[in-house]
Amino acid sequence: MIYYFLVLLLFSFCLCEQYANPREKIFVNYSYIVLAAILIIFTAGRYEVGYDWVAYYDFFTKRDDISGFEPGYIFYNNLFPTYYTMQIITCIIGCVVLFKYIYNNSFYPILVLFFCVFSGYSYMTLTFDTFRQFIAETIIIIGMPLVKRKKLISWILIIAFAMQFHVSANFVHCFLH
Repeated sequence: MIYYFLVLLLFSFCLCEQYANPREKIFVNYSYIVLAAILIIFTAGRYEVGYDWVAYYDFFTKRDDISGFEPGYIFYNNLFPTYYTMQIITCIIGCVVLFKYIYNNSFYPILVLFFCVFSGYSYMTLTFDTFRQFIAETIIIIGMPLVKRKKLISWILIIAFAMQFHVSANFVHCFLH
């Protein structure tokens, strides 16, 4: 039921954003912050949700079989006392980075947020299921200004660091050149 509420809420704010005059832009800015906060609470507060949840939770609690996990993710697991602490902090940091990037790089941030959450980008899948990939993506988004400034060596180092959490980060470099 909450999914329907989120769809209606985001869609209604998209309409407000599209038809707002310049004096109402402050409403759009605050709306974006409120919507982003709702999505952060929604994703960070989840419990036992996602395809890979069991695998990630088992790895965190047992740590007996490290095959299939990148070294950065293994180290990252050791930084937190509980799996839920790691999940909450990772979701908050990752979502804040993602939402700030969307806000700073789009004319209609609420519309982009709507499409990110309910489209092929699959915000829900990324934050619920592919946890390691979400961490890698957060690192890549933080490094995106390096692409704009054409700092190739620094960008390659960011990609290499992101690959320590999920090897798929390597493919991002191919798409940006």
